[in-house]
Amino acid sequence: MKTEKVALILILILLFSIFMGFYGNISELVGYVTRFGQLGIGNYVPTVDYIYINGSNCTDNPADVIIDPTENTTTTVLVKARITDLNGDCDTFTGDNGTAYLCNGTGPCNANTADHTIIMNYDSGDGQWGPGNRYCNMTGQLEDVQFFEINGTWRVNVTVTDGINESDLPKNWTYGELRAFIYPPAGNTIYMGTLNLGEWNNGTAGDQMKNSGNIVLDLKWNASNFTGQAYGEQINLTGDNYIIDDDALSPDDTGNIPEVFINESSLVQVYFQPGTGLVRCSSVACDNANATFNLYWHILIPQVLKQDSYQNSIGVESEDH
Repeated sequence: MKTEKVALILILILLFSIFMGFYGNISELVGYVTRFGQLGIGNYVPTVDYIYINGSNCTDNPADVIIDPTENTTTTVLVKARITDLNGDCDTFTGDNGTAYLCNGTGPCNANTADHTIIMNYDSGDGQWGPGNRYCNMTGQLEDVQFFEINGTWRVNVTVTDGINESDLPKNWTYGELRAFIYPPAGNTIYMGTLNLGEWNNGTAGDQMKNSGNIVLDLKWNASNFTGQAYGEQINLTGDNYIIDDDALSPDDTGNIPEVFINESSLVQVYFQPGTGLVRCSSVACDNANATFNLYWHILIPQVLKQDSYQNSIGVESEDH
């Protein structure tokens, strides 16, 4: 009996030793530690998604956006572009990050070919939106396009950079055709002065004709008889007594444009303009040849007429050269 008790005690001691060893291994298996993972996010190139001029979306079709010129002055354009930046940084973009180029024609449009260069900035009024603030708008400074700039298809190209990478988006638009001229420079009256009876009165009503649009013009003229406002007497046009000219003197026709007699019929038009046509201005000063010219009238007055104020109608019509 004693021997059995001793054996039982030894078995219990052995089991306890085995349990304690196993428990030590369990402790090692369930111990808690912290480790760190690491990855990198690279720079993503910002992209230009859409370009708008004066609120209209530019596409590959130039007819989708048409900007009409304004006679003898400028037309203001506003360029806006939607940007995607997967790094969400486009709220930091300034004039160093975005540029819009406007180029006449359909060729390359960049800093070397641009007719207009427009600085773009992040538009805080529009803000950012989309997952991770990936979208924003950049808006350009207001830009004036002159009335005389060439009509037809133009390109707009918005270039954007985050300081590391750059992308751009070229699209098309149209600058409209403007057929326009200014004569006389002010008002509607061509004042010929107080003239002498029975002789040619040369170089009357000296005024300037100016092309105030963006196409080359041919000019057609006609006129009616003069009628006295108080007594109704007339100065009848006979086809050889009323001349349009760019010279102050006649018959010394020394100017660039040969003088032309106005037809006796007010329904018949005669051409009078430079041989090149009335060309577009090339600058605000409009000092290039044949974009303007001086215009005078020579008129032979009958020998007897009542003292009065005489008026007629002078018509001038333009057509493409």
